[in-house]
Amino acid sequence: VPAEPSLTTPKEPAKEGTPVELGCSVPSYCHTHPPTVTWTPTLGISTQLQQNNTVTSTLTFNVSHLHHGNNVSCTAAYFIPSGNRTVMSTRYQLNAPRNTSAFGSPCLPAREGGCLNLTCTSHANPAVSEYTWYRIHGESILQIGSVSSLSIQLLNTNNLFFCEVRNVIGTEKSNVYKIDIQTPPRILPSSGCSRIAAWVRCSCGILGRPLPSMEWWLDGKLVMGSEDVSFSQGNLDKTILWSSLTIRAPAGPTTLTCHSSNAAGNTSQNLPVPLLDTQQYLTDLVLCIVKSAVIFVGSVCVVVCIIRSQKKGEELRSSNDATVKRAPPDEDETQAPQTPTKDDRSLMK
Repeated sequence: VPAEPSLTTPKEPAKEGTPVELGCSVPSYCHTHPPTVTWTPTLGISTQLQQNNTVTSTLTFNVSHLHHGNNVSCTAAYFIPSGNRTVMSTRYQLNAPRNTSAFGSPCLPAREGGCLNLTCTSHANPAVSEYTWYRIHGESILQIGSVSSLSIQLLNTNNLFFCEVRNVIGTEKSNVYKIDIQTPPRILPSSGCSRIAAWVRCSCGILGRPLPSMEWWLDGKLVMGSEDVSFSQGNLDKTILWSSLTIRAPAGPTTLTCHSSNAAGNTSQNLPVPLLDTQQYLTDLVLCIVKSAVIFVGSVCVVVCIIRSQKKGEELRSSNDATVKRAPPDEDETQAPQTPTKDDRSLMK
């Protein structure tokens, strides 16, 4: 029965990027038919040499972090039944830190003031000797911890984190871990109402994450669209919602409510509606009527003047036409005064 293959490995862990040689020695029982040695997996170049009664195969490759935790084996194939024997190599550990990652587990739901458990992991040999956690605050980076796992409080903003690991060989930074927290809706102080005569215009700004929804209520009833109601709505970003309402409202006391909700909660606020100044309204109405009457009378006078001017023009044109049509007297038909006859003189006496 063939003996077990003998595997030789480096005495010290190999640093990433450096060449490594593995040797596999097996006995040879027949000089004309030596055993064939194969490596699994095929990591690099292998050579085989026969000396006396021994066959030695050498595998050469550059160690990489991709080899971390892998097993390497050599197999000797003989030309006899049941001649195959294998042996497993020792594991090659990665020296400099690799595959460093940061992840978190929030205390659900993820809200402002809640907790967040952060964990930093990395593959390294020798083992990681130092962990450092950072929080990204605008353009600044703040150190918040020096252990592999820690628990922190969530803020409304700046929830961006990463970790850095170190051993005697080198350092590596992790990915940036970001968590979006939920905040209940808050109505902005700039919300309010104004009135023009019987019409009321209100606006309501709401801040929340996720983006809130909102409804308008008038005197305890949900405001729906109609001829006397118009809505407009939009969002400035993913956390601020603006809504405007224009409605015909009664002159007396009125309660207009802005109600908002999202997955983190809900809120409502009554917006004061200015009362209608009846006296001022009537004064403005009278002035409007007077102005309309003056404009109407002026318009009538202008129309009458135009009509009269047109009539005078027509009369003048008729008179001129009549003068043109009448012919002047003919000089031949004009008779000189006649001398009185005797009979005429006698009658005159």
